[in-house]
Amino acid sequence: MEDMWQKEKVIEMADTRIINYSGKTLCNNYRNPLERCETAAQAIRLYKNCISWALQERYPTKEELLAFIPKETLAENGVYINMTFDGERIDNHICCVFLGCKGWISTGLNVEKAIIPMLYLSEGSNLKVKVDDGLLHAIPVELYYGSKVGGNIKSLSVKDCNRLTAKENVGFTEKELSVDPDLENPDL
Repeated sequence: MEDMWQKEKVIEMADTRIINYSGKTLCNNYRNPLERCETAAQAIRLYKNCISWALQERYPTKEELLAFIPKETLAENGVYINMTFDGERIDNHICCVFLGCKGWISTGLNVEKAIIPMLYLSEGSNLKVKVDDGLLHAIPVELYYGSKVGGNIKSLSVKDCNRLTAKENVGFTEKELSVDPDLENPDL
């Protein structure tokens, strides 16, 4: 499944699609690492390295993601598209992205990996989240484009980004932007 991603199409999009925020194509900070991606998992990690900006900018769209990478590979790497959940445990990745999803999930500390996931909901996702009892810190959640979260609200730290522009949401310094994205961390 891993070899079925469409790298050429992804590169073509990066070179031709105009970004709303800048009026240009994808910046070299992400364009150059995209060239180095050898697997779909690496390309997904690159997407998740700047996920707040990507969701706000809708770059790539969920339709583009599905055209480039099989839905199963996306899900294996923590990007869920148009799925209905019924209590599934979501804690294998630091960054979990839900596009057009609904239902309910459970989450909390993944003891084996020593991670607590951050949840990103966009494209009208509507999820209820059950958080493990006794978790000392709230689960970070960001909402984009009409998305909603419910469930253990006291155990969630919700940032509603539905009204922010990409420029307002990013806030990275030039120094932060000059750091190479992490393509090798399978837990991202």
